[in-house]
Amino acid sequence: MYCSISFFCKVHDFHSHFKTIFMWSASSGLGMNCSWREYENKCYFFSTDTKKSWAAARHDCVQEGGDLVSITSAGEDYLKDLELPTWIGLSDLLVENQYAWSDGVSAVLYTNWNDKEPNNAGGAEHCVAMTHGPLVTGKWNDDACSKNHSFVCYRKKCQ
Repeated sequence: MYCSISFFCKVHDFHSHFKTIFMWSASSGLGMNCSWREYENKCYFFSTDTKKSWAAARHDCVQEGGDLVSITSAGEDYLKDLELPTWIGLSDLLVENQYAWSDGVSAVLYTNWNDKEPNNAGGAEHCVAMTHGPLVTGKWNDDACSKNHSFVCYRKKCQ
């Protein structure tokens, strides 16, 4: 995979202004490793150019020593302003209506569901993506795992 991304992560401060918490641009032919970036003692990879199914995205993350991102508190939900629908590591693939993080470690103590979600529309929505649209951005939506979305991986340390 060829890495080429530019990324701005912005969050609201208490005065309703946006502030940039980190920014980078990376380009290399060395695979995903060229784009892992550290923030708040964790390491993140943002796949904005490549869209994959939830399972394929998770596979890529695991191959790189991580997993799809787990968001365990409002303080960690700074990813909500990504500009594309984005897979996170939450799903109910193991037990219907019991959402769990794909890393198997993080407890589901925090959620940021969009209105009327999760709804398992058509009985086929088992993976969770952060939404992006003109009315709602950053809220969580259960979605069909086969859809291709951008994704965010994380691991404990950058290498």
